[in-house]
This record gives sequence, C-alpha cells and structure tokens, in this order.
Amino acid sequence: MKKILKCLLAVTFFSFALNVKAITNIKVGNYSLVPYFSEYITKYNVFVDENTDNIDINVSKSEEDDYVTGIGNIELIDGKNEVILKVIKKNQEILTYQVDIFKNYKEFNDFDDVSLSKLIINGYDINFNPDVYEYNINVLDDNRLSIDYETKSSESTVKITGNSNFKEGKNEVRIIVNNKNKSKTNVYIINVNKVVTTFEEEPSSEVIEDNILGRKKLTKKETNILTLSVISICSVIIMFLFYLLFFCGRRKVS
Repeated sequence: MKKILKCLLAVTFFSFALNVKAITNIKVGNYSLVPYFSEYITKYNVFVDENTDNIDINVSKSEEDDYVTGIGNIELIDGKNEVILKVIKKNQEILTYQVDIFKNYKEFNDFDDVSLSKLIINGYDINFNPDVYEYNINVLDDNRLSIDYETKSSESTVKITGNSNFKEGKNEVRIIVNNKNKSKTNVYIINVNKVVTTFEEEPSSEVIEDNILGRKKLTKKETNILTLSVISICSVIIMFLFYLLFFCGRRKVS
C-alpha cells in the first residue's frame, strides 16, 4: 500500500511540474521563431537580415513574480548569436531557454570560404573549377590578362600579382583570396607561357633561274673558269672537225 501511495504522489508531482509554464511566449523583434513557440520546447532559431545590428528580446511570463534573465536589447554580430534565457521562480532556476540568432545567415555559411565561384580569363578557355588551383595558358602578344572573378563569400578579399609585362617563356599570375580577418588564404595560379614568335623572310618577287651549278649567282672566279672550259671544249670540237675534213679528205684523194 505504501509503494502504491508513493507512486501516486510521484506521478502527481511530475504531472504538476510538467504543467508549470515558466514562459508563455518569446518575442525576438518582428522575426519568427523556428520552430514556433511551445511550452515544451526550450531551444529556438531566429534568422535576421544583414542590416539588423540590434534586436529586442522579450518574453511573456506565466506569473508576474517570475524573474527572467537575458531579455532586453541585444547587439548582433555576423553569424551566430547565442542568447540564454533563464527563468527564476521563487529564487529557484526552473528552466533555461536558448535562442540562436543568425545574422546574414547565407554569408555566415560561407564566412570562412576563401574560394572563387567564378574565374574567367577573357580570350582563353581554362575550364575553371573552384577546387582546382593551377591553370596553364599560352599567349602571343599579350602583356597582361583580362581577369573576371567572383568569390563565394562576400567577405573575401582578392589580390592579383604578376599580371603585367610578360616576358618570353613562363610567367606566373597569382590570384590570392583571403577571408575577412586574413586567417585563411587560397591561391589560384595561372601559368602564362609567352610563346617566342619567329618571322621568315619573304622571298623576293624577282625570279632568278638557277645556273648549271645549282646556285643563284656565280663568283667571278667561277665565271672565268666556266668561260675557259666552254672555249676549250669548243676548240677541241673545232680541231676534231678540222682533222676529219682535212686529213681524211687527203687520204681519199691519194
């Protein structure tokens, strides 16, 4: 019988405790709680825009004598702002609520992201991937690149070095991305190979026929030798003909 009585008393106590309402509502400026308020839920999220620097937090108490800490005007920073509300009833802490206020939530998700979301080298196809940090291109007459980019985080800063006065051969253009407090850095490298161009001399419009020696022009010495050779050959031919006509003719007469 005593055990049954103790169980009944315990059930009655816990039933009463669960029905005690320390707070009947929480109000964070004009923003909504996520999830909606319930007396059995003690943790909430609130999302505010980037232009909200301060916000008022108020609660509706179940009894006027309850004392609540953590309410009032709160100064916000970018990202997560954790607010703890403690309800004290008759000098005893009975329940704690937590409200996480996220300012500029989209940017906060990428707050420390030091990647580029877009990188375009005008006139060149580099097939950009945010997770690939080195690219190679060949240039002819360009002395600098025309670069367009976007960062994943609006808080990131970008510095470009080496993008001027390209010399023949390899040049390195560095795109340095830092987060807001410069605690994290990513570097995208563009290896620029400036090609050395050679120009062939255009052939003369004047057509010069090859001589018998296979060259365009003979030296003076070669000209003299060729002339003497032609004269000698002609002389031999003439003497041979003269021999045939004169000596052979005399033999026939005899």
